Formats: sequence, C-alpha cells, structure tokens
Amino acid sequence: MYVSDASIEELLSACPVLEDLQITRERWDNAVNIVIAQPSLKRLTFESYGDTSMQSSNRAGGRIKYKLLVKAPNVEYMKLVDFASDDMAVEHMPCVNEADINVNNLGEEVGWTNIQRRNYGKRICGILGSLCKVKHLSLGGETLKALRAASESRVLLFHNLVHLVLGFDYLHGPILLPGFLGLCPNLESLVFPDGMTCTCLDVGVENRGHVPYFWEPPEVVPGCLLHTLKSIEIESFCGEEPEELKLVKFLLENAMVLKEMTLVCHADCIDMYSFRDELMAYKRGSAACQVCILPEAGDE
Repeated sequence: MYVSDASIEELLSACPVLEDLQITRERWDNAVNIVIAQPSLKRLTFESYGDTSMQSSNRAGGRIKYKLLVKAPNVEYMKLVDFASDDMAVEHMPCVNEADINVNNLGEEVGWTNIQRRNYGKRICGILGSLCKVKHLSLGGETLKALRAASESRVLLFHNLVHLVLGFDYLHGPILLPGFLGLCPNLESLVFPDGMTCTCLDVGVENRGHVPYFWEPPEVVPGCLLHTLKSIEIESFCGEEPEELKLVKFLLENAMVLKEMTLVCHADCIDMYSFRDELMAYKRGSAACQVCILPEAGDE
C-alpha cells in the first residue's frame, strides 16, 4: 500500500544505481498515477492485473483512471503486463534486447466507445514503437486485441527482431498476423504459445467447441517468410478447424527458407494423426523443411 502516487518516484530517487526492478499490483494499493523514472535500470518487470478492487470509483462517482509512465532509457529487458491502466506511455528504449508485452484495459469490456478503443490501441503502438530495436519480443493475445482497434501499426518497424512469440486474439484470430510479420523483415523464429484456435475447454472433450474466425491469405507475402524465417512452433494445435489448417498451409507454402515447423497437439486433441496425412501433403516452399507433430507434454 503506497502513501501516494509519489511513493514509487521517491523510493527510486533514493536508489541511484538500481538495475533490477519488479512491481506487482494485484489489488488496490492507493496509487493511481505511477511514474517509473530510473536511468540506471537494466531490467524492469511491471505487472498490474486490475482485479475488482482496482475498479472502484473516485469521489466524483466515476471509475478511477490509472496511468503509467516509464522513463528508463537503459533497460535491456522489460516485461509489461497491465490490465488496469487507461493511459500508458513508455519513452524510447534504445538498449532493449528482450520484451514481453501483454496489455489491455478491462474498461474495454465495460462500455468503451470505438474512439476510446482506437486511442488506447494507438498508445499500445506507441509503446511498441519505443521498443523498435528489440531482438526478442513476446506479445500476448490481449495486446493483439487492443492493437486491432488502432490504425497506426503500419508505422512500426522492427529491423532487429529475430524471435517473435505471438499470443492468440480469441475475438479475431490471426487477422493481424500478415501485417505484423511485414514489420519484421529479419525474423528467424516464430512461436504461437496459445495455438491458433480458442478452445472452449469447459464444455468437456466430447462437446468442446471453438470460437470461430475467418482468415484469408494476404495478397502480399511478408518479406520475412520469403527470406529469413527458419523456425515455426505452434502449441495447442487442434488440427480440426479449417481456418487453422489454412493458416498452416499458407506458412508452409510461403516460408521459402523454413527449416522446421513443430506442431504440439492440444491435450484434448482426440486423434493427433487424423490430420497428419492432409498436413504432410501440403506443398512446401522450402525443400529442407521438416514438419514434426508432437503430443503435448505429459500426454502419451
């Protein structure tokens, strides 16, 4: 529990050589506007999960608006998980090598207008823009969901990015994938830790379903697929959805220097070999590409 918004700034000002900072906010802590300004920082982890205690009202009766500002130009690693802040800004981080970003505001689920969503998405674009020299980047599905509302992702470019981990946007599927890959001209490794479908696990294996989405291959193939992408890993693979297989087919056909594609089947996959023949028959842009289908860890 902080005395005031200035508590963190005052603490950091007393730590002139601090290199590693982790802040975790799981419930109401009396801080609304947080500023992290520390030139000496090398590693920064900020997690704000925004539970119901943080959705309280101010004295005027409106929902409290949380803000976050990060000014740490020498950070080499940053993890930012924020589901509470309405306004976020990260100033330029020219030294960042690795970043893990998963942000979205819970207010979007309770009545944000399209303009509010678009403005929030633009702020997320601004955060990613500050990380333009990153080499290893992980983006959560909630981040992709927020980015879709913005129209400025095209101004981003990640020349140094070689390893990308992409979550799954359960509302829109991989609709942003081709455009985002186009921003990564030197990408070598691509991982989908959440798979490419949103499985309704709570209905049981026999009656399980998938949140549907519709995806069409882009007219222009991203440059990294043609020239640099060597490895693709898809976890929680189901192999039962046409759109999922269509996306795998597109990647195999157009990744011209791909060396390996690994598919880790979802734990509830009834028969991991039911789709094997179809998938192995797909044309491959790279003659050297090996496709490996594996059960999820712990399965027989």
